[in-house]
Amino acid sequence: MALGVLALIVAVAVSMTLAQRVQTDPLQTGASQIARLQPDPGYRIPDIFEGSGGAGQNAHAYQQIHGLRVVVTTLSTNAGTKSTSDCLSIYLDADITDPASTSFHGPYFGGCAVGKFPAMTQFGLRGQGLPAGLRKEFAPWIGLQFVYDKRDDEVVVFGSK
Repeated sequence: MALGVLALIVAVAVSMTLAQRVQTDPLQTGASQIARLQPDPGYRIPDIFEGSGGAGQNAHAYQQIHGLRVVVTTLSTNAGTKSTSDCLSIYLDADITDPASTSFHGPYFGGCAVGKFPAMTQFGLRGQGLPAGLRKEFAPWIGLQFVYDKRDDEVVVFGSK
């Protein structure tokens, strides 16, 4: 009997580990998790996000979602200290035509971690200069929130109606 109970506990623990982690909506705003974006090590991060030769910065690209690209950059917050902050950047992948350039035209959304708050940004899909096709891909959502989950090295995407 004890062996059966132990087997059940192990089975439940394994299934919980393998199941996708669904983030809850702590503020009960009606937001829903849309996706968890994984790192994309094959993506050539544009120079604009790595700085001049990448000195002092550490950038990581994440999976594209409906044409939006996510890059998380770790920046030094104070010269001479080991203090850093993660910053999340989101842009239209199609707007980067020359990855060696230090500028581009098009919408950009970003935000940095502060204290225990993770790097995140949020924006509405209406009137942000976003292509109609992109807004259609995200329907029925009218607002998006991207949150960097440093522990699991993912970017969690939420949608709000």
